[in-house]
Amino acid sequence: MDREPHRSLLPAALLLAACTPDLAASRGPLPLGRYWLDGVHPTQSTEPLGPPILVDVYLDGTARGVDEPTLHAALPPGALTEPGPLHLYARFDTDIHTQRPDGPVIGHLHPGALVPVAPLRRPGQIAPQGPTLYAAAFVDPEALTADPIASPDTPPPLPQGTRASRCYSIDVEPQAGGPYAWRTDPCSPVYATPDRTFQRVGGVELFGTSDAPDWCFTIGAQTMGPYLLCSASTTLRGDGQLVWSPPGQTPPLRAVEHPPGGQTPVSLDSRHAQTWLASGDTLTFLIQSEAGPQCDTWSVIRDASTLQIERRAPAPHHDTEVHRTLAPRLQSEDGRPFILRLGDYLDTEGSSLLRCQCDQDYALVWSSPDELHMLGRRIPSGTLVSYDPAEVERWYLTPAACARAAESAHERLARDPTAALELGYHLQEWALDWGATSPSRR
Repeated sequence: MDREPHRSLLPAALLLAACTPDLAASRGPLPLGRYWLDGVHPTQSTEPLGPPILVDVYLDGTARGVDEPTLHAALPPGALTEPGPLHLYARFDTDIHTQRPDGPVIGHLHPGALVPVAPLRRPGQIAPQGPTLYAAAFVDPEALTADPIASPDTPPPLPQGTRASRCYSIDVEPQAGGPYAWRTDPCSPVYATPDRTFQRVGGVELFGTSDAPDWCFTIGAQTMGPYLLCSASTTLRGDGQLVWSPPGQTPPLRAVEHPPGGQTPVSLDSRHAQTWLASGDTLTFLIQSEAGPQCDTWSVIRDASTLQIERRAPAPHHDTEVHRTLAPRLQSEDGRPFILRLGDYLDTEGSSLLRCQCDQDYALVWSSPDELHMLGRRIPSGTLVSYDPAEVERWYLTPAACARAAESAHERLARDPTAALELGYHLQEWALDWGATSPSRR
């Protein structure tokens, strides 16, 4: 998105203090430097943010807008001593160290990344957003600048043979060994090669080694709780403006002029879904297994009040019963998508503790006579305009449609293992046939 100074939408950090007359006399506060100020709206606020604003920062904790010299406001507490609202751009590729400026290398900062910094802490301290850091992180201070740096049109290429997964959050330690340095962001893909686990978020690449089992990347297991708390990467229209909701657990809305590249226009037509609900015989999910993409077909059972689906081919573990229901929860209206609630009840024989009553709402964002594109992540309020196609599940209304998709998926994965992120896998892990060696959240 455009990172140029914005003159009308101000970060909440500036809105916390009223604009005041010029406070700097001839012997005013000492300047610390120039930074990009980014704000976070109070919890529950739906107001969008504009792009970060370029400001001059002073030792007394105030900031003055570079393009609006009359704007003089107090920074939030701790803004000078802890990475937060003040940001700088990465000028060139540089290593990210943990614990201390010369500590173990846990990643790279790529040109164009805009990262939080702390002007009064040790030089080069940053706080990458997304993954959770267990210790302070540092980069070469010479790599940081307030001059806007454009991100490359394409990200750095992935190493050959890289596998990708929407895996649950896992702990990663430096490749040099030592305590865990960071924890993966559940809202972003995780990548793996034979010698490292890594994640890329906003121009920041963190890597290391992890004891995450191989099934995390061969089956695509997902702890659904953290994943479903993530907001979908969607563009919406509300109050006369276009806003973008970036992926994340608590992302602020961003005012934009057009949807980000790669998004797909939404289609709110629910006729195909309504027809299937009334008369469809099967529902088939594309799932990721140790043997690759497979189709998991469920039969539809109707009675007077509910629609249930049950697996046609029972799973080999006979001690577990899986009951699933599917019902419309919200009719399509005024730009809101049609919602289907998928309910699961798991009961493992002999253990009342291993039961799960799990309901999940899915938004219909595109459909055809053969398939539904369902978005399980949270969607902010507003008229939905576009979505990230890599975040949807593809539900097939006939087994034949899924079989064709599975064949195509095998071919794509043979060429590019990272294509697993774009195949529309069904991520509710209790729908999978785990077998004897794979864990379950039952």
